[in-house]
Amino acid sequence: MIVFDLKCANGHPFEGWFADSGAFAGQQKAGELVCPLCGDTQVDKALMTPNVRTGKARPERAAPADGAGPGTSAGGPSPADGAGPGTSAGGPSPATKGDYEQAAKFLQAMKKLRGEVEKNCDY
Repeated sequence: MIVFDLKCANGHPFEGWFADSGAFAGQQKAGELVCPLCGDTQVDKALMTPNVRTGKARPERAAPADGAGPGTSAGGPSPADGAGPGTSAGGPSPATKGDYEQAAKFLQAMKKLRGEVEKNCDY
């Protein structure tokens, strides 16, 4: 499995899990990738930072309180399902226009909040 950072033509960032880079290319060519925020099907890979191993052991991360984590069925498909953006294997139902509008309002509110914090806070 491979995780790609993706971006739609409107600049909305999100991520998707794929079996390999060929699976991404196939879904992209077929127009099966959909931005979860605006529904745009013009999706490309975004600039990603590499996962560099330093040889140092990483501390273990605690599991989420609800027990859902990678490889669990709670909270949606696991990466092992092969389900990612644009796939139908156990994924969420398609978003409606109202979902996109609600997400857009949320992003707008978060941008406004960030501006206020940057303007009025030192740290």
